[in-house]
Amino acid sequence: MADAEGIDRAVRSISGFPFLLQLVGYRAWDLTSDSKEISSRDFDLGIKIARDEMDNRILAATYRELTAEDKRFLIAMLDDEEESTTADLVERLRRSPQQVSRYRRRMIDAGIIGERGRGLVAFELPFFRDYLSAQCVK
Repeated sequence: MADAEGIDRAVRSISGFPFLLQLVGYRAWDLTSDSKEISSRDFDLGIKIARDEMDNRILAATYRELTAEDKRFLIAMLDDEEESTTADLVERLRRSPQQVSRYRRRMIDAGIIGERGRGLVAFELPFFRDYLSAQCVK
């Protein structure tokens, strides 16, 4: 048995990332110990634990694998609230359209960003925009 409000919060907390929902459920269930019910509090703690694991295992590992130029490309995308245009990235990075296209393709292939239309990209990997932004502040 599981608390309905807790389930709703868990679903909203994952930003559409199925693995994270599985991890939230696993961590919430793990917190119940002997109980046969997952409480709202268990879900809240499970969400926190799962997000920490996501940051430490997935986002940090992804970030570590990026080259300096990959990071520069992604940091240039942070100036936009949602989608970035290739033209804006060319201007911000002071690179040729071909160079920007090469990094754009690398980041799409890595699953970090995704295409949103002709000449438009946005962050695809859930929570990576926030993670990257926090790394830039440090």
